[in-house]
Amino acid sequence: DAVVRRAITLWLAPPATRDDRVEFVFGRDPSTITVPAVLAVLNRQRTDLLDGVFGKPLHGRFLKKGVRHIPLFDGHYYHWLPRQVTRYADLLTDLAALPKATMGERVGAVRRLGRLPGLGADAVRPFLADAEVAVVEAALAALSWSDRPDQVFTELLGYADTDRARVAMYAATRCARFISPADLVAPLRATLAGRKVSSRKEALRLVAEHRVPGAVDLLTELWAQPDLHRDLRRAIVSAARWLLDQPAAWDLLALAIPAGDAVAAALAEAGPYTVAAPHRARYGALVRAVAAADDPHTALLGLAAWPAWSPWDRDGADLLVARVVDLSTTALWRAAAHALITATAANADLGPLRTVLNGLAVAREPIAPDRDRPAAQRISHLADRLAAGVPANGESFRAATETVALALADHPDHRAEAIALATAALPRHGELYPTLHRIAGLADRPVLAWLAAQHARTWFANQDPYRPGTLAAARRLATGTPAEALLAVAVTDATGTRTGWPQPWRELVHELRQHTDPDVRHRARRTTTAPE
Repeated sequence: DAVVRRAITLWLAPPATRDDRVEFVFGRDPSTITVPAVLAVLNRQRTDLLDGVFGKPLHGRFLKKGVRHIPLFDGHYYHWLPRQVTRYADLLTDLAALPKATMGERVGAVRRLGRLPGLGADAVRPFLADAEVAVVEAALAALSWSDRPDQVFTELLGYADTDRARVAMYAATRCARFISPADLVAPLRATLAGRKVSSRKEALRLVAEHRVPGAVDLLTELWAQPDLHRDLRRAIVSAARWLLDQPAAWDLLALAIPAGDAVAAALAEAGPYTVAAPHRARYGALVRAVAAADDPHTALLGLAAWPAWSPWDRDGADLLVARVVDLSTTALWRAAAHALITATAANADLGPLRTVLNGLAVAREPIAPDRDRPAAQRISHLADRLAAGVPANGESFRAATETVALALADHPDHRAEAIALATAALPRHGELYPTLHRIAGLADRPVLAWLAAQHARTWFANQDPYRPGTLAAARRLATGTPAEALLAVAVTDATGTRTGWPQPWRELVHELRQHTDPDVRHRARRTTTAPE
């Protein structure tokens, strides 16, 4: 049978002969209606053969006698004659009501009943009282696909407070597309006065999406209810974003900020490209207001969301600076620091970051039993996050990190952070020696020189070991100051290990082992070119 089905499908493939061949196939064996290729042609093109489908038993090779088969056509019913639609409706009704039919067959029959032109809604309604939940839900969904969905909208909303609301409300959503906004007001207002939260949330979305007359007034009236469910307040905030061209919608959004973190989250979770371009700057200011909230949980939501809005709300960086520099609080500075670095990567604006680092560098450290140099810890955290972000954020961020490193180097107590940043900002292309020379200049003490070498080895261990100019830079460093020579050892160790220690790198190690500085000699001798 599988071979025959495949043969029929291939034989009907050429469009030029398909209509004649399907008549031959179906005429020889009506049971070939079970072959999808035959069913599709009868449904769309040879509708004149449908009378044979509905009027006689479909027995043959694929359907034994005594088996009643009702084909489940999908769509294209508007191509049929009225008598064919009526006859098919009768067959589907019998199948949907047949106790011996499987649940899948009954549900499929009800769904197709709803799509029959001229009969859909009336044919489906008897199944709204069926004992099986799946059949009832299929009937509710089918109502929205009838040829007059505007006439069943209010009927579907009548299920908003029942256990069938899950299906009925989403079916009503489709019907709303075929109704004028003015005619939606009364039924949606009645649904908003119901008791089921999920139904009321969907009604709120319809109010905003279809911009019904007085939509903002309706949302404001609902918001004013003192015992309104939290999820409904979130839904109102989401709905108000559809109406930003109306001033009252902004007043409504502003009310979400002091309403708690769960409600403010609905305000902060929107991305910039879900808001029309003329409104992004003002909406970004709202997100900034969330970040400035007194409640730490609410402020965290705003701090996480604000960097995406930073291109339109440049004033928001001042808030982040204040959050990081304020040593009197500890709850939000990490989130603010992360937001500041993210915004720097997006906008290439170093001003706020410099302000933070300079402010922390000169800040007076509070003396308390539960605090230990908080300003220094914050500088270290910022340096670590900046260094970690260099590989993923491109050349502009790398250059910004290098600039920050040089600015931080002006504060002697933070040379270690400056060295870490400068090493992370080493150029991925072009000359290496100038930057390495500047790093060595920052390492003006043995401990810093050793630290710079550690950072350099880690950096070169993750780069292309065959990069042009690496060997030349290492040789120039080997003839410089002790700090430069330590960097040369680090570059040699990382690159020689990854390249299998070719002769030029081995020779450089041997030269460094004879260096005049004992620390350089010590580190070079701990570099092994051929493990035993």
